Amino acid sequence: MFKTKFILLDTNWKEIYSYKSRTKPIEGEYIYIGEHKIYYKVIRVAHSIDKPRQIILVVEIVKNFS
Repeated sequence: MFKTKFILLDTNWKEIYSYKSRTKPIEGEYIYIGEHKIYYKVIRVAHSIDKPRQIILVVEIVKNFS
């Protein structure tokens, strides 16, 4: 199968990180980025119209993950 490119944006629409994966996160799900050692919570999932196989995730940093 093909991998989709995911772009993580903060609430100010600034790019935080991008990666490729076969699984699509849903709103409310937590994502761990090992490179940053930080958990992010998905606020919104937006599909890119101009570039197929690209999904934009609006996220916020999780301060106290437990």
